[in-house]
Amino acid sequence: MALPVLNDVPKYVTELPSTGKQIKFRPFLVKEQKNLMIALESKDLDQIIIGMLDCIESCCQDIDAYKIPTYDADYLFAQVRAKSAGETAEVVTKCTSCEAPNNVKIDISSVKMVIKNPITKEIKLSENIILKLKAPTYNDMISAKAYDLELSSGARIVRSVICCFDSLLTDAENISFKDESREDVEKFVDSLTTTQLDEIIEFTESLPVMVHEEPFICTSCKEDNTLRLEGLSDFFL
Repeated sequence: MALPVLNDVPKYVTELPSTGKQIKFRPFLVKEQKNLMIALESKDLDQIIIGMLDCIESCCQDIDAYKIPTYDADYLFAQVRAKSAGETAEVVTKCTSCEAPNNVKIDISSVKMVIKNPITKEIKLSENIILKLKAPTYNDMISAKAYDLELSSGARIVRSVICCFDSLLTDAENISFKDESREDVEKFVDSLTTTQLDEIIEFTESLPVMVHEEPFICTSCKEDNTLRLEGLSDFFL
């Protein structure tokens, strides 16, 4: 007699921050937890992200984690993690006054996604050229090697910026960046003015992000503090 397969049915519902679409999901199981642990132990950021995305795809119905915006993936993983390993997590942080370490518990279920500005943008580069920007996916970031720690910080910023390029509109054509070589795209970036590049970077920095603030009293000096977590790495990495 074959052994039964347990706990493989979605039990919860959440909404994608980008669209409001309802997504059914289940907690991760031992098989997903093992894969996540292997990825974390590798210390390789690409492998950690791939492990997270594979976990999302296993636990969520009708979702391609590699093709949704990074902030959607972050939010879905937080929801799956909250229902899998408990809705609280403990973060070690230093007191802003005496710098003593403090263990602070946070309620993951109360984490909010802060959406400051529209998630697409058009920048007029000249009278007849418009650059369309979009929110990047983790697949974009991995393909561009935007997390390569061997690159300079400036090079990583440029690669992260490129991941937000959607298309270039001219009087004659609509050029999709996904159809262009990385070398040609990087030459295009080099041709921008610093003002134009700053406007693009401003867009990337204003994309939605998970945020949570937790007040705590230092166990050593009794000073009031507030722990601020922003982005997936602050919560889980």
